[in-house]
Amino acid sequence: MYGRIQKHNTKRLYTNAQDAYRLLAHYYLEVTNAGGYILDYLLLPHSIDLLLSFPKSQNNLMAVDTPHLLSLFGTLGSVGKHYPFSGTYELYHASHCFCELGKAGTTALPFSLETILRVKKSASLCEHSHCLF
Repeated sequence: MYGRIQKHNTKRLYTNAQDAYRLLAHYYLEVTNAGGYILDYLLLPHSIDLLLSFPKSQNNLMAVDTPHLLSLFGTLGSVGKHYPFSGTYELYHASHCFCELGKAGTTALPFSLETILRVKKSASLCEHSHCLF
């Protein structure tokens, strides 16, 4: 079962990199303790968007059907590969691995890395992010 968690807030979700990593670690532990995986994510100053996979249905998730998964990988890659609080960044750089994109040999991804990369590259809006904090 694939699902999505989206949270938007008028107040900043983090003020520095340490806060951002703490928030990501919180979601990572919550998802993995429930038996799931974070497939991809995008953490912006006022929002977080997580694409998740669970072995069985979860009540607190927006369900995502398989035909929409690939476009979501593109959406989550829209800020490019240089934005540090995203699954796309993890894919290209040695960094904290909160999602499956950054992990070598994972079998949790629903598509090949080549397919996901193609979608992310075509969806990228910019090469460098100017608004991290």
